[in-house]
Amino acid sequence: PSLLIALVHVGKETAKPLAAKLEGVVDALLVDDKLLDLEANFAPVTGRVSATEKVGSVQLIALPQNRATVLSVMVWVNKKCGGYRLEATLLNAQGQPEEPQVKKIADEYYTLRQKRLEREMKELMHIALKKGYVSPEFCGSCHQAQYEQWLTTGHAHAVETLEKEGRMDKSCLTCHSLEFRMRGVITKRKKRGVECVDCHTDLTDPATARLHGQRPGDRPTTKTVRAQVCVTCHDKQNSPNFDEQTYMPKVVH
Repeated sequence: PSLLIALVHVGKETAKPLAAKLEGVVDALLVDDKLLDLEANFAPVTGRVSATEKVGSVQLIALPQNRATVLSVMVWVNKKCGGYRLEATLLNAQGQPEEPQVKKIADEYYTLRQKRLEREMKELMHIALKKGYVSPEFCGSCHQAQYEQWLTTGHAHAVETLEKEGRMDKSCLTCHSLEFRMRGVITKRKKRGVECVDCHTDLTDPATARLHGQRPGDRPTTKTVRAQVCVTCHDKQNSPNFDEQTYMPKVVH
């Protein structure tokens, strides 16, 4: 029997209605755990568990937010009756025993990936060494899904927001425009604002930028995007109601 699993990034107000609409089309829906109400019957995946919440015939599975963690979904199909069972397991990116076959495949993949990234990495290093400005389109050329998600956020339109409110002054632009903060000018107003390097600060340092694109295990797995970065702009004066648990899911990609 065929089995179709869809991966989506949606909010709690969208996940269940979407699953209902997809009944009869998909069998399971993978969604971000922090974007859902973590009710007792829909706990985030911890250890080996069976996928829980169902909307009609569609099964919902929560993805981990920790990027040093990988979610492995095992699908067991009973060919005789056409039924199936989903089992999810969290795997750490490091510390797992290496299987020779898996290691060989991973090594070949990362060798090929590094070759394909050679031009982009040279350009990124050139920008990082000059402490230069990295446009969101540059990052989006490889990270298309993340770029498109960013476009849906207020961060991507922060400069346009200031323009509409008539507040294009230095005090506001310092937080609302990465380009202004780095260059002192604005060359584009649409699809500009709080951008990749605002949050991924490791790309400004040549030492850490050099590790970008390396295989897991050869680069730090510490999460660089954290509340300490956010509060440089979302401080008590400008964002008195800032709360990491509320704000972070809006920009996760």
